[in-house]
Amino acid sequence: MGKNISILSGLAAAVLFIGVAQAGFISLECYTSHLGFFSYEDGIELSLTGTIDTFDLDSIIMSGETDSDPTFTLSETITNTSGVTWTGYQLSLDPGGDATFVGGTAGSDRFCGIVYTDSKILTFSALSASEEVLHGQFVSLWVDINIPDPGLFNFNMTQGPIPEPATVVLLGFGALVLLARRRA
Repeated sequence: MGKNISILSGLAAAVLFIGVAQAGFISLECYTSHLGFFSYEDGIELSLTGTIDTFDLDSIIMSGETDSDPTFTLSETITNTSGVTWTGYQLSLDPGGDATFVGGTAGSDRFCGIVYTDSKILTFSALSASEEVLHGQFVSLWVDINIPDPGLFNFNMTQGPIPEPATVVLLGFGALVLLARRRA
């Protein structure tokens, strides 16, 4: 009899542990023009890898379903193939959406300056020249994103590099010269 109670107690503990381990289910689908389509289930971290070769802002469309744990970690490694030095990188969530960045959770292997403008805009920046991302180099970023309510969700995150200011001035000057030559 005592042996049966021990077995039943062990089974009950295992069922309880498995039930707790299953909490936090998230099913996530992600589409981005420079990376393509990704699907992720049963976890709380989404890792993306890709390259960015222009300064057009890239939109990541995320949708899925979550239960009792509405926060997940997004980590992304981006290679700079733009030909221009990056002095920062910005992530912006839909202003009208429910998703928010969790303050104090962002990090980067390159950029030490991290500013939460609000719960929807996060800017990474180089505090010295050694932190800048040169052409051909990569940067890794990570941040926690909170979905306030369990259930279905859908939101967009816009992302883009911040070019070196001297490069922007040089590109602007080049555009003015080309415009002047065209009119002449």
